[in-house]
Amino acid sequence: MENGNQFARHYDLDWIKVLATFMVFLYHCSMFFNSFDGHIKNDIINKTYIEIFSLSVGNWIMPIFFVISGIATFHALKKRKAQSFMKERLLRLGLPLLLGIFLLSPPQVYIERITNNQFECSLLQFFPHYLMDYI
Repeated sequence: MENGNQFARHYDLDWIKVLATFMVFLYHCSMFFNSFDGHIKNDIINKTYIEIFSLSVGNWIMPIFFVISGIATFHALKKRKAQSFMKERLLRLGLPLLLGIFLLSPPQVYIERITNNQFECSLLQFFPHYLMDYI
């Protein structure tokens, strides 16, 4: 939508992103309690409702984010050239991706390996194994 020379914000897409992000949060919280394979599980509670929630949300949540991303990309490319768009995307998405790969994921995999008796050393000693296995 255009107002004169300015582009109007799409508040409907913003609210869809907010609600979808909240659902992703609940979905990931539920992963501790369903019977699917995962890092850490709680096997004590009844999983029926949690699995229904996980299966229903898991089928549509990522497609919503892809559609929103496509719509946002369409509108963003109206405002700027492809080169500046790609540079901005690399900074806004690539940097957090690298931080996640090298700072957030190794402790999670380490805790899983320690919990399953698959590794017995420190996190610093585990890091080279993580790099060789996952990168």
